[in-house]
Amino acid sequence: MISQMSSIILAGGKSRRYGSNKAVAELNGEAVISLICNVMEPLVNELIVVVASYEQAKMMPLNPQVKVVIDKYPNCGPLGGIYSGLSKAINQWSFVSACDMPFLNPNLINDMAELREGYDIIAPIIDNRAEPVHAMYHQACLASISKQLNSGELKITRFYDEMNVKEVGTNFIDKIDPGRWSFFNINTPEDMIKANQKYLQSKSGGL
Repeated sequence: MISQMSSIILAGGKSRRYGSNKAVAELNGEAVISLICNVMEPLVNELIVVVASYEQAKMMPLNPQVKVVIDKYPNCGPLGGIYSGLSKAINQWSFVSACDMPFLNPNLINDMAELREGYDIIAPIIDNRAEPVHAMYHQACLASISKQLNSGELKITRFYDEMNVKEVGTNFIDKIDPGRWSFFNINTPEDMIKANQKYLQSKSGGL
């Protein structure tokens, strides 16, 4: 288990491109959000799911120990969800992921956590762009996120300039997850087909 780390899963989106709630979409018969919780549960001592409403949460097959947090900024995209989860976490550090990322790699998450000392954010960088919903945030970020939300600027990484950021490059990532499947997310029904193919391939030892 990673010391002093919560897991925040952002599940308050409208899933417009997918056509239905992605969090409860089934991958090989299991809800995607359940797969994510199964990966994160052994790594952290707190699981948080951020939703737009309790009605949305009731649709999800969540275990009783999962902390459900209502998004304080429901129309502000992932940034509002990050703030809402981070502000309710019992730990200073949280690993943030989206609810449609079924292939999170626990080894990559563990190794990212080892880099925390002296930083406020641990963020993977792929193709010169940060991956803000596969990243770790310290509660020291809350004031800057709040200021940004109140200004109406919703680009997640805008506040990074005010924080101490440890960038995790592809050399680091590829040693652990050479296919970079950790960052695969399900946006469309076609993505779900691809995810099912990947899931079956991994179960047959074809990774």
